[in-house]
Amino acid sequence: MSFMKNPPPTVPHFLRAWRKNARLTQEQVANIIGISNNTLSDKELGKRPVDTEELKKLAEIYKCEPWMLLAAPPNSEKLAHLVRATGLIDDLTEKQIEAWLSVGETFKSAA
Repeated sequence: MSFMKNPPPTVPHFLRAWRKNARLTQEQVANIIGISNNTLSDKELGKRPVDTEELKKLAEIYKCEPWMLLAAPPNSEKLAHLVRATGLIDDLTEKQIEAWLSVGETFKSAA
């Protein structure tokens, strides 16, 4: 099953940015996920689709959530906070999440 048959132009750029942010070479990442350097390069350039399992493996390598690979990597401190926040809201109801976000917005406006 293909995750993205026609990924938007920004996705390949961000896959490469996440790899570089992790200070890993194409060869290192390709070896970890079990594909060739050329295949990884094609995926980063949008010439080949990225399937769900590959996206999950890349997220594990880059120590983030799979959905985070769809945007540019934040600095490492912000990334750690994003991963922590994701873990905090995983088991909350929609109402609890909204309340939690409201608290965060209160802090932002007070700054």
